[in-house]
Amino acid sequence: MGLFLIHMVEYFELYWYQPEPGPINTWTFFLFGGKSYAMFALLFGVSFFIIMESQARKGVDFGARFLWRLAVLLALGFVHGLVYGGDILQILAVTGLILVPLYRRSNTTVLVLSLFFIFQGPALLLFGYANTIGGASYDRPLHSILQPAVFETYANGTFLDVLRTNLWDGQLAKWAFMIESGRVWNIIGLSLFGFLRARNDFFTDLRRYQSTYVKALFVALLLAGACTLWAGDVARLANGAKSSWIVGHVVNAYTNHTWIVASLLILMLLYHFTPAAKVLRLLAPCGRISLTIYVSQAFLLVPFFYGYGAAAHAWIGQPTSLVLGILLWCLQVAFAHYWIKNYHYGPFEWLWRSATWLSADVPFKRREPAPNNAVVTAG
Repeated sequence: MGLFLIHMVEYFELYWYQPEPGPINTWTFFLFGGKSYAMFALLFGVSFFIIMESQARKGVDFGARFLWRLAVLLALGFVHGLVYGGDILQILAVTGLILVPLYRRSNTTVLVLSLFFIFQGPALLLFGYANTIGGASYDRPLHSILQPAVFETYANGTFLDVLRTNLWDGQLAKWAFMIESGRVWNIIGLSLFGFLRARNDFFTDLRRYQSTYVKALFVALLLAGACTLWAGDVARLANGAKSSWIVGHVVNAYTNHTWIVASLLILMLLYHFTPAAKVLRLLAPCGRISLTIYVSQAFLLVPFFYGYGAAAHAWIGQPTSLVLGILLWCLQVAFAHYWIKNYHYGPFEWLWRSATWLSADVPFKRREPAPNNAVVTAG
């Protein structure tokens, strides 16, 4: 939901063609910007653990098969990325490669690597290199050079122009942004952290970890407030240094991480509070078909916003786009309930699972509709 609402006020990337700052944009990005994709990454690590453990209990070493599963995801992401240049599936597929060799490594090893990436180790090394032995200035990020031409095509090009652009230039601009903004390092670090926490039952053993949830939430909120207030001042300390923009991205990543932790802990505590849990579980079917929902959003709405379609980026405005996003999300929730009641998997989930096993003998349509309570509680 967070990703979708960001995409809606972002006009599926075209907001950046002619930005229109305002309170709608500011608050939507404050609530979900840099946080929703990070939650996605964390859950990717959790799902990796669930899949590997479930197969291990059957006596199956799923490592090689999981690598193939990532290759299939990369192919799906490539097709999706031709339509929508901001596709994240390819990023998850590539960064997910680090999970498999670390599956049997110690908690300490996984934790150290996770924190290295979460705290933007590669970005800090690049900043240190630019200001010591590197010498050369890196004052302007590559993605800021590449993106204007890409956005011009999205705004005014034909459908074929968009496909050609996203075949290379759009992908190059996206990867440059993901690396230079530190998001790739966030995704790697959070995927590892999600795997580690799932391995330690952090998301399932309430009795063991409830006091930890509360204490961590208190600390996270304090840090989030401090980072929000002083992040700009800290970033300005690097003014005058070579590649000082890197520090701005690093500080922004730290701020986002504090809010990510706070948001996650609030959701976990609410999930174990019965009245709130009943509401949250209404969203569970969306999680069952999240790949289908994510891909179909772009296939349906990119033509709406882009120049070769309705060119809504030029006329819809931020308030209307946000309201439309909320209404469409409600429809997606209703659709997910219908789908999971009648089918085992979403269409793209079924395709991914079948390709993983190299078999079409994967059940799709239910012989009998699932009972209502199964739809509500399925996760």
